[in-house]
Amino acid sequence: MNRRTQSTLTPIGLDVGTRYIKAVQAHRTGDAWRVSAAAAMPRATPGVPIGYEEIAVLMDLLDRQGFIGNDAVLAVPNDFLITSILDLPVRSESAPIDQIARMEMARLYKREPDSFQMACWALPQAARGSDTTGVMATACPHDQAEKLLDAIEPAGLNVVALETASCTLARVCQPLWADNDGLSGVLDLGWHAAHAVIMHQGNVIYERVIPEAGIELLHQQITKRTGLDEAVVGRLLSHHGVDAGDSPLEKGNGQALSWTSATGSYAETVTQELNRSLSYAAHRYPNAATQGVALTGGGAMKPWLVQEVEKAAGVTLHQASLNVLAACDTHLSEPGGSTLFTKALGLAQHTQG
Repeated sequence: MNRRTQSTLTPIGLDVGTRYIKAVQAHRTGDAWRVSAAAAMPRATPGVPIGYEEIAVLMDLLDRQGFIGNDAVLAVPNDFLITSILDLPVRSESAPIDQIARMEMARLYKREPDSFQMACWALPQAARGSDTTGVMATACPHDQAEKLLDAIEPAGLNVVALETASCTLARVCQPLWADNDGLSGVLDLGWHAAHAVIMHQGNVIYERVIPEAGIELLHQQITKRTGLDEAVVGRLLSHHGVDAGDSPLEKGNGQALSWTSATGSYAETVTQELNRSLSYAAHRYPNAATQGVALTGGGAMKPWLVQEVEKAAGVTLHQASLNVLAACDTHLSEPGGSTLFTKALGLAQHTQG
């Protein structure tokens, strides 16, 4: 029985996805992380904003799965955020970068300067010198954040922090890299969209949300082209379908050819989008070697996709599952092997440094 006190544990990292809500709670063991609880709950209505009833059901599940307390950290939905890379004066006492960045974001997005919560950080100096400071700024309007909190907190969750998904993914995957001097990336393959995040010297320097690389589009294309049931498509995609021993497809027939065409097209799209993101970073920092890219999200659990994209992109890919990034208690062997919980672990780490 888990007898740890709440004070030794992180808040609950809560990743609200299109089809599942993922939750992780962890604690430190020396310099390492250990996951003590993990759970996933299917969304009642996929894709809709989360509400009171759904959170109430989730709270009951978390209690039964061994989570302790009701403090939680959530990721701000990407469509709530406004993000820009700004060229600002070199940081000095007479040039307060944070204030200047806020005023510039207000000007760019035609908002009042005090109408949003903002985080910003200086980017590493690019290869070509400049008399300005590159700053990445990301902001969430107060009205959007309040709408999210008003839907969640009445059901019993105490939201102690909201964080951007890009910072969450960068932090949780940082142990995969030997050092921070090179370029590294995270590709979060979600249902509606993929999310590419590129880092250099420990900083997020670039991010893109890519609807064209959402797993949903792959499922739709295969279902449409082959006529197979959606549940069958989902099961076979874990094995690449045609090569699975229990596949209803016969190699060389029309269904199998359609399957191969659809999966090949999707892998090509993912590769192109990943290369586009890495190319931007390599152009800005040509002397920084690319160390690799971490794959997270439900789409990252497809071995065939990892192999095809790694070969085509020419970059090392790491499936950033829970048990790669942290130790897991013995009862968590199933979620421990999944990349579905990676972002939730990163959110749990938020207040722990």
